[in-house]
Amino acid sequence: MDDARKAEFLAMIEAQHSFPGPFTFKFIGKATADFPARVAVAVREALALADLPPYTAKPTSTGAHVSVTVMPLVMTAADVIVVYERVALVEGVLVSL
Repeated sequence: MDDARKAEFLAMIEAQHSFPGPFTFKFIGKATADFPARVAVAVREALALADLPPYTAKPTSTGAHVSVTVMPLVMTAADVIVVYERVALVEGVLVSL
């Protein structure tokens, strides 16, 4: 993400959320047995958390994909970008919301 787009994204996040506070991330990816846990681990690593953040997983009706919702406590808007950048590296991620 270039600097101008990152600044725009940061401003939008800061306008819509209070920090520190909970933030809901959603990721959709290929349904493998370990995909939800790999996403949660990536969020933990991005935020340097001691434990995995709370997360849920819901398969699509066909079972080919899974939606993972992760709900960590985030300290700053910049941390939100760090999470998205880190989770983008997880194999199988198709969509980040």
